[in-house]
Amino acid sequence: MWHEATKELVAAGKLRVIGVVQEQHPERAALWLKWQQIDWPVAWDPFNQLGVKVVPKIVAVQPGGLVLEDSLHPKRISGEGGLLEVMGRMAGVAEELEQPARFGPQLARWVGSDAQAKAQVLEPESAIAILLFDPEGLDGDALPLRPEAMRFLVKWAQRDQASARDHFRAGVAQRMLLDEEASVAGRFQAALHSWSRALALDPGQYIWRRRIQQWGPRLDKPYPFYDWVPLARKDLIERGVIPRVWRVALSGTERAKGGYDLPVPEIQDNPDPRGQIPSDQEEQVSLDWAVAPHTGFAGPNVRVAAGTSRVHLTLLPKKNVSIEPAGGPLGIWIDLPEGWRARSSWLELQVEGDGSVQAPRLDFELVAPEPGPPGEGVPSPPVLKGFVLYPVCIGESGECNLLRRDFELDLSPAR
Repeated sequence: MWHEATKELVAAGKLRVIGVVQEQHPERAALWLKWQQIDWPVAWDPFNQLGVKVVPKIVAVQPGGLVLEDSLHPKRISGEGGLLEVMGRMAGVAEELEQPARFGPQLARWVGSDAQAKAQVLEPESAIAILLFDPEGLDGDALPLRPEAMRFLVKWAQRDQASARDHFRAGVAQRMLLDEEASVAGRFQAALHSWSRALALDPGQYIWRRRIQQWGPRLDKPYPFYDWVPLARKDLIERGVIPRVWRVALSGTERAKGGYDLPVPEIQDNPDPRGQIPSDQEEQVSLDWAVAPHTGFAGPNVRVAAGTSRVHLTLLPKKNVSIEPAGGPLGIWIDLPEGWRARSSWLELQVEGDGSVQAPRLDFELVAPEPGPPGEGVPSPPVLKGFVLYPVCIGESGECNLLRRDFELDLSPAR
């Protein structure tokens, strides 16, 4: 709406527009901008340096430095009482007030512009400046100094006096570390824990709440997050623009729409009821789990029973081990606790990547049972039991087997 409403003003030199996105993954914002043909300069602010609690937030800055933040809407730009008229009336007093423009907290200093330079990280803002500095914009390649800065933000949040904001920043950094080092288990769960701690300390911070909901249960989504991506890619290809391939593919929950309907379980047969498939005793494949909670833990507006969550599973094979989907079943069997719901007890994993880079993954929703009569309280989240099946081959011409790994997953969100 803003892009359409301001085109003529921008072309006439009467208005400049600068965007800021709160997106965790910048390439997703870059796809949206290309698709919508938006030509504003857009800054990437995954750490929420601007300190906004909800979006969109529109701030108008008059050339003299006066700031207007109220009643801004794309339908109220021109005409009587519109943004331009209000800012014009303010122009005469702007210099007398000498009010500096407020763009939020300073992003801090960039220590050394050379990509190969050593960075001395002294405070969170310095680390964030390093992470956000990208001369190629939202769609550019990352600079090699990032992991050091990410680990600093994680360590900073481990202090006894760490604030809610520190915990949110640590979650952003943990998720970035996962994207840089996909073979390291535990990163995703650490990010979700950090965001949950931040939201518990400040339940009204909806930017933080949305970060959890992005990967959380469908029953906690206020709107679909990325259902537009297939259409955007299709439209761009038809225009002759080849969209960039993302390093971080969308998960099932990121594509899912919200809703109030509960899943109706599909009847499935246990693929290994007698436990005859060999166990992966040597751990040729590691299991990486992450449980994204329903954000109702931080506020009273809960549409489903406490404990409802989205479980994310990724298989991480050893370097000389490959997943071979043609070699047998590839999926997870879950023994649903009494009263709990999922769309099925047997769920197939999707293979992403090729060659030595493979990460079969799956995310599925668990809906908790409704609490009992008053006085009984809310039942504690259970331990989810089941097993994972995966066909693997060791080495280029090695032995191939279908293996099983039993698991017990604690669904209690650590905060």
